[in-house]
Amino acid sequence: MKFIYKTIDPTGAVQNGVIDAADKEIATQMLQKTNRFIAELSEEKKMFKSSISLGFGKISEKDKIIFSQQLSVMVKSGIPLIGALHSIQKQTSNEKFATTISEMINDVEGGAKFSDALSKHPKVFPELYVQIVKSGEKTGKLDKILLKLAKDMEKTYELNSKIRGAMIYPIFITSILILMVIGVLIFIIPQLAGIFEESAVELPLPTKLLLALSNFVVHFWWILLIIIILSIVGMRFVLASEGGILFFDKMKLRIPVFGKLLEKIYLARFSRTLSTLTSAGLPILDTFDTIKNVIGNRVYRNEIITVRAKIETGATIGNALSESVHFPSMVIQMVSVGEQTGNLPYILNNLARFYEKETDNMTKNLSSLIEPALMVIMGVGVGFFALAVIMPIYNLVGVIK
Repeated sequence: MKFIYKTIDPTGAVQNGVIDAADKEIATQMLQKTNRFIAELSEEKKMFKSSISLGFGKISEKDKIIFSQQLSVMVKSGIPLIGALHSIQKQTSNEKFATTISEMINDVEGGAKFSDALSKHPKVFPELYVQIVKSGEKTGKLDKILLKLAKDMEKTYELNSKIRGAMIYPIFITSILILMVIGVLIFIIPQLAGIFEESAVELPLPTKLLLALSNFVVHFWWILLIIIILSIVGMRFVLASEGGILFFDKMKLRIPVFGKLLEKIYLARFSRTLSTLTSAGLPILDTFDTIKNVIGNRVYRNEIITVRAKIETGATIGNALSESVHFPSMVIQMVSVGEQTGNLPYILNNLARFYEKETDNMTKNLSSLIEPALMVIMGVGVGFFALAVIMPIYNLVGVIK
């Protein structure tokens, strides 16, 4: 159950928030441990709220980046963690995020570690974030860890934004093309079909195919709808299994142009995450346990699990990676050099920057790479429609003459 509270500390500062507890008595006991006077305490009523409260609003990457930056600066300035969290909670304009921070404050005030409080919100703070914060707590360098986290998240956010931006053009063109085809089949072709039938002219094969397709779309659209629904349900069913996810992840890597782009994204993510975790002092086996869950592809996840098993038996990271077909020789060589020189985090950071730059260049040129294929598809489509419509009209004119 959730309870809304209002408390006052010995200095007279008022704090409002929400606390989770089995009942009101336990909520009271939890708040009393914070040495604050309980002014109000009532069960949160389920009623109609704004779109943010209902979950339509979401906690964005920008919110988390700003949170990490602000918390880093405050902790470095000597402000106690709870005080820093209170300050950020009041400043955030995202109601959902403010509630999340409030719940973390309650946990920390109740004696929980900050990393444990974060781990209760896996949809907001993923495992990678929690593990890095935990290492910062152990080493006493929470401010530096949070600042590095914010920088890494910012780089990832910028990269993802560029990829999404590059995808807008081909998706837009493809969508317009599909809508145009559907419009022609529903509104234009049926009009021409009546003319062709009255003329009694022998129709060429392309025209027959086009008329048959138009007739199917107009009169049997419900079959298409059923096929689409069954395809979506089937896809969800397949993606619910490990084998299905692995199959589609393999297929993604084989898509022309996009497969290479995805490879660079995964390698950049691997290098960046490994750099961040090793520089934070996390044990190497725990590091690979975390990486396998954030890489985002089952093919690479399975490779990382295999690499981890080899490291556990005493192999170096470089030697373990050398037997994988999905990690280029440059990655293996640079990791090996980093292990030998003791500069692994620094070298991995440079490697991540290299692949991020490569990904950035590919996304910038994505439109020019996809444009020829789109032009060919559009040309073939327009040519087929023109051939199917013009040929019978030409024959009809010949008959009239």
